[in-house]
Amino acid sequence: MVEYIGSNEYYVRRGVQANYPDVDLVLISEIFYEKNSLVYSAFEPELKYFLFKIKTPTGQRYQKHDALGRGATRISIPKKQLNHVCKQMEKKEIKYVVLDYDREPGANHMKHKIIRSNICSIEDNLHRF
Repeated sequence: MVEYIGSNEYYVRRGVQANYPDVDLVLISEIFYEKNSLVYSAFEPELKYFLFKIKTPTGQRYQKHDALGRGATRISIPKKQLNHVCKQMEKKEIKYVVLDYDREPGANHMKHKIIRSNICSIEDNLHRF
């Protein structure tokens, strides 16, 4: 937990909470360079939901790990499983936000923007984290 505080993910999560204080779970997109794949990661405050409420499409539990050796414990969801996880969160009434990179050129390039949520509108949302 010590290395999670002060990391980029920590500040992104705090930015989301400043705008949406009732959010329960924040999924932050990350690119794993060794596999060149996009995954959505939940960090230490959100692990309780994955350990007890949210499961993989095959009914298994997501496993905690430390990706890229940064010392931040996380659970990573492959992009192809995101729809399944979002449906589970809606059924269990967990307030969530999914963030992905903004790839548009300009001042917000590669900042995180909201791509899915059940607590705010995505179309008119101009927040970047």
